[in-house]
Amino acid sequence: MTTQVDPYILYTREEAAKLLRINLVYLTQITKSGELHSIRVGRRRLIPRASLEAYIRGEREPRWDYHDVETNTPSLFKALDAADAHGQP
Repeated sequence: MTTQVDPYILYTREEAAKLLRINLVYLTQITKSGELHSIRVGRRRLIPRASLEAYIRGEREPRWDYHDVETNTPSLFKALDAADAHGQP
């Protein structure tokens, strides 16, 4: 079974936890500590895609690459999709 990762710009806390394969308690801890950047939109707390990619790379601050959003150039999530399509963990 192939899991598709949607290339959203912002993810809910639940979506981000699922992508990182962690629980919501740990996600809350790493956002409060500043390891993972989040933003508030209205009453919702959302996680930018750039922050998830930075966290996966082990970086404290995300690289804000608006060019990626506008031109839809390959990102880490597309690489993960390709690896998943080939049956790699």
